[in-house]
Order: sequence, then structure tokens, then C-alpha cells
Amino acid sequence: MKILHISTSSSGGAGIAATRLHLGLLKQGIDSHILYLDIKSELANSHEFAKPVLNLFLKILKRLKLYRTKSEKNKLITSSIAKNKTMFSFAESDFDITQNEIYRKADIINLHWVSEFIDYPSFFKDNTKKIVWTLHDQNPFTGGCHYAQDCTTFKSDCNNCPVWADNTNMVDYIKKNLSIKIKSLIDVKLTVVTPSKWLLDQSSQSSLLGKFNHYHIPNGLDTEIFKNQKKDKARSYFKITTNKKVLLFISDKLFEERKGFNLLKKALVMLNRKDILLLAVGTKKDSKDTLNVHYTGHISDDEKMVAAYNAADAFILPSLEDNLPNTMLEALSCGIPLIGFRAGGIGECIKTGENGILADENSASGLAKAIDEFLSNKYKFSNELIRNKAYINFNQQKQAISYLTLYKELLNEKYN
Repeated sequence: MKILHISTSSSGGAGIAATRLHLGLLKQGIDSHILYLDIKSELANSHEFAKPVLNLFLKILKRLKLYRTKSEKNKLITSSIAKNKTMFSFAESDFDITQNEIYRKADIINLHWVSEFIDYPSFFKDNTKKIVWTLHDQNPFTGGCHYAQDCTTFKSDCNNCPVWADNTNMVDYIKKNLSIKIKSLIDVKLTVVTPSKWLLDQSSQSSLLGKFNHYHIPNGLDTEIFKNQKKDKARSYFKITTNKKVLLFISDKLFEERKGFNLLKKALVMLNRKDILLLAVGTKKDSKDTLNVHYTGHISDDEKMVAAYNAADAFILPSLEDNLPNTMLEALSCGIPLIGFRAGGIGECIKTGENGILADENSASGLAKAIDEFLSNKYKFSNELIRNKAYINFNQQKQAISYLTLYKELLNEKYN
């Protein structure tokens, strides 16, 4: 059984999740490979896609600004989207994965987050392999949005999109984009996997992917890496010597509206407590804070990430939309209680009083109330019980075995 995972990047939440599944399968002795458009770090059986080289004629046209690749056209179209908004991406790209040698050797192709990599028209036309598509957001079944907010037009045709109602050009692109996807998938057979039940429900109701079989398999992680650590040792990584309560927030882009960092800062202003230190991990825009915030910048090293979780008394996850965040699984695996909203897969995993506190409403005041309940010791949390529950539900081996069962069914072969 040869499995090939396809992922646009090895970094970012979806790229990390795809990589962890690949590594989990390798530990099970499966011949698993992973192909990235852009690779940030080398690991076993990983490959970077060789980008096509333009011929001399196209290079001249490009230099004269008379020719643009599909990727360049797409970036130009989306360049006007505010940086704090969740991204939008297209169904067409410049790349043909089916000509890649590693593709030809595979029995099953497991797609992941493939925006800007998979070219829908050519890939689904030329593909000859069984396809499993692990969804990491809503983009595969929308006209381009990765998170559709409260919009449900993807259940029909993405017309009258409220998200882009003030941008006529984007509405036109959305219609065209969804049309390309629909035409590309007319005679295709594939199996959809979602890490959260929320995303399974959304995808099952979509006009694009609703016709396919769906399975719910939560993401997994290496629980021997993400585990409890002495708090003093963890805080020494960040030179934290205070006895204040440390609240942790993590986002690749702290300024991304969907992740709720601004709501968290408003909540802390409402609380107006002097006994809190906010540890913020991620890229931020230059701004002045009156709050007590310790910014670390982006962290890609697992050892330092484990230290960040263990340095905290609680992990704050105020995402307004999310699937099954890696950060949530990592925090729980380290035994750290979570405070956040019920968005997406978060509400499926967190039980107030057991492994965290869910706010009554998705607002700064709702978050402030939940944080205050934690600081007031309304609930008694056991780091050991939190970690044990995470180990049972999200260990890498369990995830890998669940995928193997699915792969077997698709190939009609018995796995020993």
C-alpha cells in the first residue's frame, strides 16, 4: 500500500496536520510519502514539487509584463483583500501533479490543504488513483472562501454571497471559481475526511462535495512530544519570573480577525486585573499595548512550543471560526485547560469544568466572563486528567489506524 499526501506547504496548521498523519503512517510501517509545493524542513519520504520552467518566449513576454502565470493572476486579484481577513483562493494553478513520478507510484492520493497547488480541471481529469480528501477548512466546497463566516450559499451556488457583497468583482470570481470546481468534479469519485464533526456537517450539505462519502477522523499528534513539563522550567524559556497568571494565545498571524486576538485584548481590558500576563505567540503588526503582553514572535520549534504551553496556566482560543486547531490538541496534550468559544471543532472537544471553559457567547464580554471564572477558581482542573483525555482522543497512532482502515476499504485489500 503506497500513500501519497499532497499539501501546499509543510508549515501552517493544515501543513503540520498533514505532516503528522504522514509520520503516523510511517510509524505503522506504511509506505507513505508527502509532496509539498513548498517545503520548509526535510523529513522522511518528503518531496518538494519541481516547479515548471518557462520557455524563452514566455520569459520575454513576462519581462514585458505581457504574460502572467495563473498563480500571479490569482495573487493580483486577491491583493486588495485586507491582511486581517482570512484568505481566498482559486481552483486553478500552474501545476500538474499527475506527471510527477512519486504520484505514479501511489495507490492512494490523500489531498490536504491544496490551494494554489492543485489545478482542479487538469488534476481531476487526469487522475487515475483513489482519492481521499482531508479537509482543513471550507475552501474545497466554496467558491473560494476558506471560512465562509455565516454564509451558507455554498449549499447551492454561491450566488448573492454576503461576505463579498460590497465587491462586485469578487462575487464574479466566486461564481466562476465554483463553476470550475463543479465541472471538474462531475464524474469524479473521492472520499472526504473531516477532522471535526462541524466541518463534516458543512461539507455534507455543500452542493459540491455533499454527494461523496464522508468520514470523521480527528487529527492526531505525537503525545510523547507534547506533554507536561515543570512550569518553572517552561517559563525560563521566555524569561518569565512573575507569579502572575499566564494566559497563552497562539496564532500564525496575531492580526487575523478570525482568530480573535482583538477580542481577547478587549476582554482583558474589561477585566482590568493586574495579576495577568498574556503570552502571545505569532506574527504581529507594530502596535502599542497598554496590556501586560509578552510577545514571542513566530515559533516553529516543537520544544519551544511545548515550553510555551507549559508556561501557561490556561490557553485562550477565541477563534470565531475554526476546524480542529492543532493548538487546541497541543495544549490539551500538555495538560493545559482551554478557554474559548464553541466555534467549529472547539465546542466538540472542550467540556466546561473538565478540560476548560467555553464562553456563553462569542464576544469580548463573554470571553472576559469565562477568563474571570478561571481566575476565580470556579472549577478545579487536573492537568493529568486533561492530558489523559487528549491522549485517548488525539494520539497519532489512533489517527493513523483510522486512516488505514479507510484506505483498506478503498483498495479492497486486507492490511496485516
